[in-house]
Amino acid sequence: MSYAAPILVGLLVIVLSVGAAQWLQRWLESCPRPTWSGVMIWFVFRVYARLVHRTRHIGKDRLAELPRPIIVVSNHTGAADPTLIQAGCPFEVRWMMMREMNRGFVDWFTRYGRIILVERNGRDFASTREALRHLKAGGVIGIFPEGGIERPPETLRKFHSGVGFLVARSHATVIPVWISGTPRVDVAMESLWTRGRARVEFGPPMRFEGVKDAAEITQQIRDRIAEMSGWPTCDVDADQVVDSNLAAIDSPSVEPARA
Repeated sequence: MSYAAPILVGLLVIVLSVGAAQWLQRWLESCPRPTWSGVMIWFVFRVYARLVHRTRHIGKDRLAELPRPIIVVSNHTGAADPTLIQAGCPFEVRWMMMREMNRGFVDWFTRYGRIILVERNGRDFASTREALRHLKAGGVIGIFPEGGIERPPETLRKFHSGVGFLVARSHATVIPVWISGTPRVDVAMESLWTRGRARVEFGPPMRFEGVKDAAEITQQIRDRIAEMSGWPTCDVDADQVVDSNLAAIDSPSVEPARA
């Protein structure tokens, strides 16, 4: 009898250890990037989204078992948007970002996240080829086709047709995303630490089989996000005001660019 308690404790420790190992393995496999560093980053993203921005993710069930490749297309409210969207995705999203934004500490996130840098003039064929290679390999690309932060807030800007070109060439499934409730700040980077009450809604998947016109695809995606949001649209090109955002980059900021 004197050995019974230690034996039972030992067996309990073994059972709990095996159970914990299996749970951790399943969690690892379910993370967007199935590595231990990926698990840690994703956990930080989820905690950040919940505590700082009190984020609600709507329609996450639509993301399960989607046919690849996938293009995530969202409106753009602030520098926190990519993190808030990624926190709700079961897959890793490679974002496309304007090259001018890759300064200071942003460079570390660019390299870790394998962000595809895009030239501002829109004639960056190398970045387009890289995005298409990733899509044709079954990957996921994220794009903010407005090309900059929405100004005025709660208004959809013109979408650049690069997103339509990628969809037409890759035959990707499109996930329209509407993000709202993020803090209204004068400088894009301030949204990273300013508290908000964010809402990230993943809309029904869109397919464009047989549609080859990039402009038509782009317009349909914009119309869908406008319908989801109920916001007005305007045809102002974000490039007309992007210089004011670039002025803030000397203080670190993360701001994805147009495709």
